[in-house]
Amino acid sequence: MMESVLQLYGMAMVVLPVVAFVSLRKRVRHEGLSRQAALTRYAAMVVMPVLAYAAVFALALGLETVAPLSLGAEEIGESVVLAVVLGVLVWLLALAVFALGLIFVRSAASPGVSRP
Repeated sequence: MMESVLQLYGMAMVVLPVVAFVSLRKRVRHEGLSRQAALTRYAAMVVMPVLAYAAVFALALGLETVAPLSLGAEEIGESVVLAVVLGVLVWLLALAVFALGLIFVRSAASPGVSRP
């Protein structure tokens, strides 16, 4: 079971930053979302898989100690620290790229102001 959770976590860490980047950049450009709000939302969205994976692993570990279940292989338990550290590094890198991308995005114009 934990092997499939690890695969889903890896996929989320690749896809979610790209989807959030495109979506929030579009909202800043067309809907008038502030850059600070977009950066905060991006940081929260991209860190969610890391927190969810840590919570699922802690839950599985707790279930193994309470009930005689074997939810994951020994190797998965040994690699959880590496997976979380790599997830945090991906989060930091994606956050830096998004912050740089926000520098070059034009915000939506106010209704009464025209751009040259």
